[in-house]
Amino acid sequence: MEHFSSFVLFGVTMMLLGSLFPVSTLAEDLPEPEEMKMEVVKKPKFCLRKVKAGDIMLMKMEGKIFSTGEVFDSNLKAKQPYIFQHRGGQLDEQMETAMEDMCAGETRKIILPGGGRRQNFTTKNGFEVSANATLEYVVELQEIQESPDHVMVFNLLNTDKSGKLSVAQFMAIAAQGLEMFPMVSTLEQMEMVIQEAFRLADKDGDGRLDLEEYLDSPLVSKANPEHEDALEKLFAKMDKMEKQATAESETPKKEEL
Repeated sequence: MEHFSSFVLFGVTMMLLGSLFPVSTLAEDLPEPEEMKMEVVKKPKFCLRKVKAGDIMLMKMEGKIFSTGEVFDSNLKAKQPYIFQHRGGQLDEQMETAMEDMCAGETRKIILPGGGRRQNFTTKNGFEVSANATLEYVVELQEIQESPDHVMVFNLLNTDKSGKLSVAQFMAIAAQGLEMFPMVSTLEQMEMVIQEAFRLADKDGDGRLDLEEYLDSPLVSKANPEHEDALEKLFAKMDKMEKQATAESETPKKEEL
């Protein structure tokens, strides 16, 4: 798992931005690939802007299990697009490579073989996706933006206009796109990480973050080594818990006498 602060700000808090556009999908009967495959489905007539490292990508997408065609993730009908920072450590590294130099308005089909750093995950609708499954995505890059202003992000998240952010406000955004985050496999894990980030930054102990606390928090800044160390320990603990749970589920139960 990578640093939490490398993906929360852009992958969780920025899902409020953007607009909706339709995205097309392709259905082809192809042999399951052993390497990442990318195909350009649609390109805009004029490519005025290509994505570069650090840019914010607003995307419409649909993900399927390659072998069965089952849709495990789609935001085609959602009110907000998925939003990620290119080369920000949020997406599968192969996905990042497949989206290199993508234009605003361009659609690509991307096929990712299983294995590597990907983890098992369960989608919001209960679909269980194996780390070893080959996944097929059709992604439309709707818009490219420069890195956001952190005060603007704070104000967007502060939906109750109280001047303080809550864990619940972060979780409401996180729940929209968990399946796109390879480092966290459940909403429970996401909530554990967010709660720890809040605990580290909450100077007055009221359970919420004001603007000053937010700007100094690991949600935004990597300037505090103690914060980073604490989150790394939490990730290690979560890894251990997940491995233990997997081992217990795979251990045959003794028959009752």
